Amino acid sequence: MFSATCQILAKRTMDMAEKYNLLALEQYSSRKNHSALQQAINMRLCMDLSLLTRRPLSIAAIDLCSCYDRIQHCIAGMAMRKYGHKTPPIMCRFTTRQEIEVSLRTGFGDSELRKPKDLYLIPIDARGNPISVAIQGVGQGSPDSSDGPVLWAIVSTAVLDVMRNLGYGITIKCTRSGESLNTLGCLFVDDSTYFQQSPTHSVPVVVERTQLAITDLQGLIKATGGAFNPLQEKSYWWLMSYNWNNGKSHLMTKPAFPAELQTQDTFDEHCLLHRREVDCAKVILGVAQAPKNDGKAMTKHLRDKATNWTKSTQGSKLSKQAVCVAITSTIPKSLKWPLAACTLTDAQIKHVYATRNQQHQISTTQTLK
Repeated sequence: MFSATCQILAKRTMDMAEKYNLLALEQYSSRKNHSALQQAINMRLCMDLSLLTRRPLSIAAIDLCSCYDRIQHCIAGMAMRKYGHKTPPIMCRFTTRQEIEVSLRTGFGDSELRKPKDLYLIPIDARGNPISVAIQGVGQGSPDSSDGPVLWAIVSTAVLDVMRNLGYGITIKCTRSGESLNTLGCLFVDDSTYFQQSPTHSVPVVVERTQLAITDLQGLIKATGGAFNPLQEKSYWWLMSYNWNNGKSHLMTKPAFPAELQTQDTFDEHCLLHRREVDCAKVILGVAQAPKNDGKAMTKHLRDKATNWTKSTQGSKLSKQAVCVAITSTIPKSLKWPLAACTLTDAQIKHVYATRNQQHQISTTQTLK
């Protein structure tokens, strides 16, 4: 019953959001006709636009800790009111979540039934008295609760609206219509990438505004119950700045223009946000991205996928039908999916598919024998 209630609320919320265009332009999760690949293409296009216009640009990739599990119920409830929900169904959804009994099933058996108040830190109210129920966490999705992704979409929309009103982000002028488009970045669930430029094209101003944006964003995320993940493999940033030599522009490296950004970890301790070199790629939404993109990182990423698939299938006794399914339905889709956001050469694509084609010949020969 609880899961069905969450499904109904999630559907009504998204119907209202799509009908009146209430969700943020940057948020692509839980939306119709929006995919992670499209968001990866948007990110690549923003980098290419900076390379084309030679305008300084900062790209900050921020990962959030336990995205759905840290959403405060009061924040989610207020966000749901904006999308047409009345108080009774909202109270029903969150009070049920707060008072539901849960247990953990492991290889050693089931744990004793415990209420959420035993599993979460007990917060205190304005008078200093402990609250007896959990006020954070909306579940990870079905069958726990089906509206977790939808609730994060509407909560993050409120955060993005505040950031946009503060003047952060970049402005892109459309070539055909002449209209100006303001965007903060590219978001898909908790994988978020934020852009920042300066009207004066000044690199120090870009760094300064990026620091202000990260500070304000962290405060807003903290108000919803969330927190940044400061690990350098999860959160990092690039700085695209240019110098000119003999009439040609080049992306500046970290030693050529030192810059630092500060953030806070989950314990509110100050730490540095890891800065990556412009040619140091990172896989974001399934695509290896870097400001200085030569396709080598993406080629290696796809090649490793093909190699791991080959190793897992070599030596296995597969039937002829299983070989055909494996060759046509498994690894090809994984290799073709990110190509729309890449600019690989013919040689790089052939290098990726060499391992897969070799395994195809080996498996076919073994099957015929």
